[in-house]
Amino acid sequence: MVRKRKDIGKWEVSLYLGGKRIRRTSPVQTRKGAQQYERQLQQEYLDSLMSKESLKKPIQIDEFAVTWLETYVAVNKRPSSLAGDERVLRLHLLPFFSGKQLDEIRSLDVERFKAAQLQKGMKKKSINNHLAVLTKLLRTADEWGYQVKIPAVKWFRDTSQRLDFLSAEEANSLLLHVDKKWYPLVLTALRTGMRRGELIALKWSCVDFILNTITVERSDWRGILGPTKNGESRILPMSRELAEVLRRYRQHSPESAFVFCNPDGARLKFTQIKRPIYRACREAKLRKVQWHTFRHTFASHLVMAGVGLKEVQELMGHKTLSMTLRYAHLAPNALSDAVEKLTDLNEQAKAAPPLKVIGRTA
Repeated sequence: MVRKRKDIGKWEVSLYLGGKRIRRTSPVQTRKGAQQYERQLQQEYLDSLMSKESLKKPIQIDEFAVTWLETYVAVNKRPSSLAGDERVLRLHLLPFFSGKQLDEIRSLDVERFKAAQLQKGMKKKSINNHLAVLTKLLRTADEWGYQVKIPAVKWFRDTSQRLDFLSAEEANSLLLHVDKKWYPLVLTALRTGMRRGELIALKWSCVDFILNTITVERSDWRGILGPTKNGESRILPMSRELAEVLRRYRQHSPESAFVFCNPDGARLKFTQIKRPIYRACREAKLRKVQWHTFRHTFASHLVMAGVGLKEVQELMGHKTLSMTLRYAHLAPNALSDAVEKLTDLNEQAKAAPPLKVIGRTA
């Protein structure tokens, strides 16, 4: 925009370039001169952008993926995330995009990738996870000064609400059939919703039998101790049942800093605790469940018992409430109870005596 300022009597150019407002006095003090100066400033800005873009380095996705994993993911993410991103790249992204320069990946390529993954029987949620890795890789490359064209990604909507969890009867049956050696571990999982890595990393120093609480502050991933999944610790209350079981268990457990350990006091391994669960499921005539099913069971039972979603979020250690909302459908009476309160309010209004208007006396 060009205008002649009344306060100083000069032609001025005012425009936004790169999100910033630029105000300059025109060197030629006529309307046409100011308009020409405005076009000159715009062209200079575009030329500077082209110059910066030309300085960026081209690179293939195969080469950058290695740099990204070693320099960004390994430094900023948990070991489990590093392994997950490496697996997604090796098994899914690189086989499809191999040989392409980063600035050659277009939205059409992304759509073709989605179609190819669907043909392989891949779930939409998994494809979204793969695309999230690709998008983060491209954004990091752009920040680091490489030539990149970040494509628009149309994400699949995840409409699946099904969560596998054990009913109260199934959970009790599993506990009855699990080996006594593993009973305290399974009960802790069912009564606290702790993740498998958090259970393996749990130390006795984090179990408070006076306050009946468990502090979750570390997690184990393939023998590597690190922070919890969301990077934050949380305090979980122990039920009387769980506190009593763990108190008795401690009296006969090996000398170790870890609650659940091998006879020599060493930490358990992920592979060790799979078979006991599968065996218990088989003997209880239940479907084969994973350790994460115990976490879903804990949250599901809380919601069905009427516990609020905010409280469930805190107990589960979810960073956002949206993660907890997956369990909301298990409390079908919550909304109907809320609506019934309107009926109660209306009934109270009917029962109340009518208001009398008292006129003023002269």
